[in-house]
Formats: sequence, structure tokens, C-alpha cells
Amino acid sequence: MHAARSVEKSIIWVLLIILIFVASSALIQFVTSPTPAGTEIATKQQKFDSARDDKFRSILESGRKSFQDGQYTQALSQYSEAENVVPRLQQEQYTALKSARQQIAAVYENGASSAEAETLYKDMIESAFRDAAAQLQAGNMEAALERYQDAENLTEHLSESRKIYRIRATEGEVVTLRRMSRFPDAIQASQHLIDYLQSSDPDDPAIVQAYMRMGETYQTQRDWGHLEATLVSSIAVCDKILQQNSDVPPNQDPVWRVTVSEDQILYALMDAYDQDGKPDQALATADTLYDFIAKYSTQWAELAPHGRKDVANFAFRVATRAGHPDAASNWQARISQPH
Repeated sequence: MHAARSVEKSIIWVLLIILIFVASSALIQFVTSPTPAGTEIATKQQKFDSARDDKFRSILESGRKSFQDGQYTQALSQYSEAENVVPRLQQEQYTALKSARQQIAAVYENGASSAEAETLYKDMIESAFRDAAAQLQAGNMEAALERYQDAENLTEHLSESRKIYRIRATEGEVVTLRRMSRFPDAIQASQHLIDYLQSSDPDDPAIVQAYMRMGETYQTQRDWGHLEATLVSSIAVCDKILQQNSDVPPNQDPVWRVTVSEDQILYALMDAYDQDGKPDQALATADTLYDFIAKYSTQWAELAPHGRKDVANFAFRVATRAGHPDAASNWQARISQPH
């Protein structure tokens, strides 16, 4: 019995020694093993980002010193250099750059240097656009939206090209709001742009494009009723512009640009009626579009982007699904006609 217990104790001690050896080996291997590749890459990236941020702050501070010394051109150059150090600006970096540039813009405005102020504000708007695009690509929606809204506010300081920059800012804002699924806000932004354009020129072709952007938002929501109303409103603007420019050749602006837009809008309206389960309205719109294309096409070129054959094929499918054999036959005949 005593011998058996001795053997048992010996076995236990052997097992404990083996267990201690295995655990020690595992601990040594853990301590001495190389850093995982992912961790090493992340550490290097963190150091690189930190060095880049330090460089940004250093150049920005140099620009501020140049500003204090009255070297405004040099300061602006340094601010641009700082901006180019990082792929996209953090919020505090963006705010610091904007504030620094606004200081110089205020100096220009107070000193009656309107041309320099105008140029600087345009540069600030372009800076906001660049960073908004970078933020949007990175998925930073709130930052992108703020940049576009900043750009829109900065257009108030412009006397030249204000409309062009305002349109670009609003379109960026609308796209961003859509990606954030803030559809009512996107609609409101489009409406504000339409109101702005109509206040200066109710027949501005840019109004048509603004209605089209609004329509895209309704289409994304599959809100067919509001989409149809928006498209009808934009068609009315198109028709009024074309009537006022009836003496302008079809291949010259604004007629050419507006006819291409109305072609797209009528086609979209036809599709909206079809999606909304309104085949009769869709077919009536197809008739209108077919005649419109015929009116503004030439013997050398069909009005783009949707030609009469495209319309006829679409209308034929609508008539067939709706069980309108006479209409389907009529549209089928138009498909085979030379255009």
C-alpha cells in the first residue's frame, strides 16, 4: 500500500513538472514572438498620422506668424501647404484653416481690396469642396455636410460666379443628405436652391436642373406622386424657356440644353406613371415625348438621350401590360419606322 502511494505521488510530481514546463514555454513564446502584422501596421500608421499632424500644426503656425507680420500672400501659401499635408482635415484643422483665411479675407475687405477678397473666398469654397469630397469618400457624412454648407454660406461674399458656386454647394449637400437618408432635408435644400434661382431669373435653365435633382430624391424614396408633380413643374419651366427662345436654332443654347433636359424629364415622367400604376398617363406622356423628339430632331441627328425608338419600345411594353391592344399595335408600328 505504501509503495502504491509513493508511485502515485511520483506520477503527480512528474505531471506538475510537465505542466510547469509547458506553461513556461508558452509564456516565453508569447513574450518573445514577433508583433502581429496587423498591429505593427496600425502602430506605423499611428506614428505616420501623428507626424503628419505635427507638420500641419507647424506650417499653420508659420502662416499665422506671416499674417501677424503683414505678409498675407505668404500666409495664404502656407495655409494651402498645410492643407495639402493631410488627405482630409480633422474638424479642428478645418476650423483653424477657415478662421485663419477669414482673418485675411476681412483685412482685404476692410482695405477695399475687393478683387483679392473675391479670389480668397473662391479659394476657401474650393477648399471646402475638396475636403467635402474626401470626407464623403471616407464615409464621414456629417463632416462632408458641414463642408458643403460652409461653401454655400461663403458664396454670400462673392459678386462673381455666385450662382455657379451656390449650385455646386447645394448639389453636394443634397447628395450627402440622400446618403444619410435625410430625404426631407434633401428636398428642402433643393427647394431653397430653386427659390434662390427664381428670385433672380424665373426662366433660368438652372432651375430645370434643380428640379431634376429634387426629382431624383423623390425617385430614391419611390415617392411617385411627388416625383410626378416635380417633373411636371420642371417641364413647365422648360416649355416657357423654349417658347421665349423660339427664334434660337435647336443646336444652340439655351434651346439645345433645355430640349435635352426635357427629353430626360418626359422620359422620367413616363416611367414614374408606369411605376405608379398609371398606364394611361404613361402612354399619354409617351405621345408627348415622341412628338417632342420629332420636333427637335434633325435629318442628321435624333434628339438625345432618348430617341423615338426608345420611347416606342417603352410605350409598347406599357400598353401590352395594361391590356390595350390597339395602343400596343400603334406603338409596335412606330418601332419599325425609320427615325
